[in-house]
Amino acid sequence: MADFDETDLQLTLTNQVNNLTVGPAPFEAIVREGGRIRRRRYATRAALTLGLAGAMVSGLILVQSAAGRPSPTAPTGPGPAANVPAASTGPAGAGPTGGGGTGGGTGPTQSPATKVDFRPAQDLSGVPNDVLAATVKGRASGVEGQVLVWLPPQYDDPAYRGRTFPVIELLPGFPGSPSVWFGAMQASEQLKGLITDHGSQPFILVAPQTSLSSTEDPGCVDVPGKVKAETWLTQDVPQLVLDNFRADPAAERWSVAGYSAGAHCATRLGIGHPDRFHAVAGFSGFNDPATEPTSAAAKDPELRKSASPLNMLRSAAQPPHVSLYEAAAAHDGLEDAKALKAAATSPTTVTVVENTASHSIHSWRGMVSDALRWLSQQTPEQR
Repeated sequence: MADFDETDLQLTLTNQVNNLTVGPAPFEAIVREGGRIRRRRYATRAALTLGLAGAMVSGLILVQSAAGRPSPTAPTGPGPAANVPAASTGPAGAGPTGGGGTGGGTGPTQSPATKVDFRPAQDLSGVPNDVLAATVKGRASGVEGQVLVWLPPQYDDPAYRGRTFPVIELLPGFPGSPSVWFGAMQASEQLKGLITDHGSQPFILVAPQTSLSSTEDPGCVDVPGKVKAETWLTQDVPQLVLDNFRADPAAERWSVAGYSAGAHCATRLGIGHPDRFHAVAGFSGFNDPATEPTSAAAKDPELRKSASPLNMLRSAAQPPHVSLYEAAAAHDGLEDAKALKAAATSPTTVTVVENTASHSIHSWRGMVSDALRWLSQQTPEQR
């Protein structure tokens, strides 16, 4: 609709004056016509102003959406607007000195969503083509590392369009690559089969890089002056997943799993961050960080003590609401798992699975299916 300005009004009035014989009635008509035009002009301007404002808002939304739109090779549909707590609200005293699990959370972060261009991990040997990869730098930790993500077949199913999915964060040993979980461990292939057989609900699988130094294992601890590994795994990685995928933000729908040093990490992160992880699965884990010869945490006596999952349980002001699944063999994590079970009090639960497996990828691969079933049982369906 065209707008009316002052020139339009003047021309209209002039044309009408030239065709009139001056008198009371025609003059009144001109006044009425001028008033009508002015009213149309004000109404039109108001409509255009509102329309322009709406267009500007819509354009801003479109620009923001375009800026955060995933790559054409990545699934569409980012996660819900949600934030990961900036610090754990887990059991007081449970976290390491200088770490992110010291209790007393500061509430949700306020930073804008970080959109990342995840692409198929085609250059990773042995990793299925349906695994996505990206290298990111954590805002809270400053850590730069690789993150692999696998989305279940239901993710792009129209029947699940309005659904969010539970998440399992997968931690490798040291030194180890996150690709091991999808390659040699076959986690996504095993989960896919379980979903088909109704043995598990569909999960998003996320494997972040945990080997953040070529010489030392940070042991998923914020090591003062070195690396904020705990912050990376409990804040940056979860936030990355929530920002880019339809992941459920509720802690009861998040789990963490690991093998060897990764099992140690998974257990201590679950105990220290029940506000982020509700269930834990560990294969051949240990409690004392010094069990890992290259442990950075073990070099500091206080950090070594506070980073032990067993000490975290024993010193917790309140038992964390977390469920642990510990699969291990004698002299390879079994004794540590039993110690956790003995120290646990409600609502903490510990399921110990004794086996005769060797400390190897081949053995841990055989434990994945049972652990996934168990994690699914601990994870409530979306309400």
